[in-house]
Amino acid sequence: MKCDDPLVQAEPLRERVEMEWQDFLAENRPAEEADLFYLHEKNGLPLGSDDFLAMAAKRG
Repeated sequence: MKCDDPLVQAEPLRERVEMEWQDFLAENRPAEEADLFYLHEKNGLPLGSDDFLAMAAKRG
């Protein structure tokens, strides 16, 4: 999906990824990083820095 939503602007991230998006998503990640994703997928809370979480809370 190549469009923004009210919380996420996709283009800045796509500019930082120097490969096809599907290839980037398919790369192996460290186990600790994967564990964080799984945890936040289960609890429904956003995953990000304190600044990101504060911004998300203001918009939510």
